Amino acid sequence: MFPFKNEKMSYVALGDSLTAGVGASLFSPTFPQRYRRKIECVWEERVELYTIARSGLTVEEIATLSSHPHSLQNLADAEVITITAGGNNLIDL
Repeated sequence: MFPFKNEKMSYVALGDSLTAGVGASLFSPTFPQRYRRKIECVWEERVELYTIARSGLTVEEIATLSSHPHSLQNLADAEVITITAGGNNLIDL
């Protein structure tokens, strides 16, 4: 059970195509949705998911996207944060 029972628990998924759901079928959950469900089962708490992601982003672009004031507030309030980044940087290598 989550230790802060009366507080809203939030999860921010920040990243590239993996986080955005590229490759997931229309009715299949994305990586962040699957992870949220796992957290809910383990902690027996409802989790709000905020996804900050776009397909094709590089590490630098994800850093820029995450520095937007709304993104910063969501990140500051989150109890759980996942980041997927770097795959698009490797494509040019």
